[in-house]
Amino acid sequence: MRTESAHRGEVDRRGGEITAALITEMTPPLRAYCSRYLPDHSLAEDAVQQTFEIALRSVQELRDPHHVRAWLYAIARNESLRLLRAHAVSPQLEEQPDPLTPSPEAQSISSDIIGAIGAGLDTLPTLYRQAVVLRDVEGFTYAEIAEATGATLAAVKFRIYKGREMLMERLAPVLKEWRTP
Repeated sequence: MRTESAHRGEVDRRGGEITAALITEMTPPLRAYCSRYLPDHSLAEDAVQQTFEIALRSVQELRDPHHVRAWLYAIARNESLRLLRAHAVSPQLEEQPDPLTPSPEAQSISSDIIGAIGAGLDTLPTLYRQAVVLRDVEGFTYAEIAEATGATLAAVKFRIYKGREMLMERLAPVLKEWRTP
């Protein structure tokens, strides 16, 4: 019999196991997250695989099963940085399918604006970009971002505020142009 948390793709605390549902659910977003750090798709795949291997070995160390996703992102971040150092490559953003692709109801938004948002995010310093993407794209709470990045809650709030502010400065010319009839 599966527990309710195991059914939702979380950690089965009775057996202390990470469920297949969690792995299936988290593989695509972790791959996208690792790809933001790593310039090579195969390195991102390696980082995701290592993330789950570490998580499976260390699941007993997870303090709060409700924060399993933040814990996985923290492991993925550390593995991505480890692979960057091991392969002596500088962090670059690989061309990715845009995670900000509009939903069907938002199709009327100009593709120029969507491209500008992606380009604006790409220009943010890593700490700010990471916080903004985790909050505004991935939907993490401030506490989950703090846990995933190892930053304090105050630092996370500042990074999101400053990152959004910097992004808006970069988008201002595009938004002004788009609003002009």
